[in-house]
Amino acid sequence: MIRALLIALLALVATPAAAQTVTPPANPRVAFETEAGRFVVEVFADKAPISASNFLRYVDAKRLDGITFYRVVKVQDHFGFVQLGLQNDPKRVFPPIKHESTTQTGVK
Repeated sequence: MIRALLIALLALVATPAAAQTVTPPANPRVAFETEAGRFVVEVFADKAPISASNFLRYVDAKRLDGITFYRVVKVQDHFGFVQLGLQNDPKRVFPPIKHESTTQTGVK
């Protein structure tokens, strides 16, 4: 009897843990720490694949570490823009990418 109760108790405890699945975010997110605070950028690779992969290439190569941010603006919840500069450091700059217009991507 005690054995059956123990098995039932273990099953009840294990069921919620087994049912929980962690869903990774649909888009990569990159966090920046600055003197003015922290902000997070969500990268929409499905909408602008050329620009997104280029940005992530800079992040992965750590070429954005220590850069200057000119402006970070949050226009609406989940929407804004970032202006940054590499201060003309040729060691940080990759070759240019193909222009990916808003007409192609639909991103405005």
